[in-house]
Amino acid sequence: MNRFSKLEKMCHHFHLSLQSGCNSTLERMNRRYKIEEFEEIVNRIRNTYSDSILTTDIIVGFPGETEEEFNKTYEFLKKINFYKMHIFKYSVRKGTKAEKMENQISPETKEIRSNKLIELSDSNEQAYLNRQRNRCFI
Repeated sequence: MNRFSKLEKMCHHFHLSLQSGCNSTLERMNRRYKIEEFEEIVNRIRNTYSDSILTTDIIVGFPGETEEEFNKTYEFLKKINFYKMHIFKYSVRKGTKAEKMENQISPETKEIRSNKLIELSDSNEQAYLNRQRNRCFI
């Protein structure tokens, strides 16, 4: 971040692909990071660029994602307060470990979870735009 902060022509938009805000889901996804590490990166960016814009990708309905795990993701996303989130419903990919995992999530549950996160994303985006209304850009 120190090197980035010295660049004069640097766009302060960072896309950080989170996938899930729950460590146990991330582990099943075979991701090699934890939400605590992710949050530390977000804090570094925001401490360096007070005007940073953060976006992310989230997958809902990964096999085994319980209601509790989804709620952890939802609360983590509220805490991080991304400008925009790209929400994807998990879909089976032939030949992957996830294809054979137990506890596949129903399409109805994926739809409900997806809609809830899209609503949060839209709310975050609107709040950001409202804050920008009275700013003067030169």
